[in-house]
Amino acid sequence: MPPSLLSQIIRGLEIRQLTSYIQVASMTLLLYDHLLTMDLEIDYVWALRLSPVSILYYIARLLAYLEFTLGTLVLFMPAKGIYNHCHLVLSFDLYLFVIGTAFGEAILGLRVWAVWNRNRTVGFGLLLLFLGISAGGLISIACVMRSLKVLDISAFPPNFPGPGGITGCFTTELNNAQLGAWVCLLVWDTAVFVLLLIQGLRIHKSHFGTTHSKLFRVIFWDGVMYFLYMFALSVVNLIAIYSLPKPDYSELLATILRVIHVSLTSRVVFRTRAQLI
Repeated sequence: MPPSLLSQIIRGLEIRQLTSYIQVASMTLLLYDHLLTMDLEIDYVWALRLSPVSILYYIARLLAYLEFTLGTLVLFMPAKGIYNHCHLVLSFDLYLFVIGTAFGEAILGLRVWAVWNRNRTVGFGLLLLFLGISAGGLISIACVMRSLKVLDISAFPPNFPGPGGITGCFTTELNNAQLGAWVCLLVWDTAVFVLLLIQGLRIHKSHFGTTHSKLFRVIFWDGVMYFLYMFALSVVNLIAIYSLPKPDYSELLATILRVIHVSLTSRVVFRTRAQLI
């Protein structure tokens, strides 16, 4: 075996171990957070009439579990059995990431539209922006997958480097196109935040001290905190993608951010509905 190839494999195995830790930890955190908020989900989602927000919530939750389950299985499946399907499996996992995130962001868009009293102009603008941002994210992932190259492990001994052999897909080449998906997320979050801020100032002046104002304060401050958290974390992730070695370390933060996104979005739904009941 050429020394350069052996070095590449050893480095890949080291990164694989770190990736496995993060993947399993993120999956565990997702389940733990869901259990912590299960009583809120029962009270404010299950017990209420089915609505567009409820449907989006269910889909976002389901896609998150599908994404993490698939990502975890891929890490521990024998490499020789999955090698010919690596491109398909990794593509599906990344598209689940974008689509699941989009469903969560749609919930925030509906909240802002409701704050604007379902204004048709605002609703149409949000819809166009959402479709454009979603398309941009999907195109970014398509560009990533076109650059993806996976290490061919077909020539390795069955038990290399140990019992059971190599597991998962070893990515050897990946471009920076994924930056586009995160930029799209930042643009959408910023637009939603600006709309919330504009309407917030108007409502604060005209309904201060009323029940309507108390509900809006929850929506407004949840929106502010969500934007600050996601903006800061997305910027950190953009820096990581751009500066860390690819494909080894550039994706390590994305899994954690996905869990945080699901957690924040679900809490936004619960806190808003708690004020309405």
